[in-house]
Amino acid sequence: MSGLAQVRALQTAERSARTSLESNLPGYQVGVRINIDLLNPQDQLFSARPDLAKGRTVLAVQCALVATTGHTATLPRMR
Repeated sequence: MSGLAQVRALQTAERSARTSLESNLPGYQVGVRINIDLLNPQDQLFSARPDLAKGRTVLAVQCALVATTGHTATLPRMR
């Protein structure tokens, strides 16, 4: 998997965990959900964030290395 594809996948995982946590919070506050309904997405969110930061750092380093060597053809396309 390319660095850019990995960062995009990690962004999706982080967004999914955040959305799950945010959607379960009101139910927990009114008593419909239990602790585990918040703890699971919170755990996923807190593990996705460092993974995403690491992926972004690796991608930035890869792009810097490619740019300094002059081989810009191998840079990932940014959208």
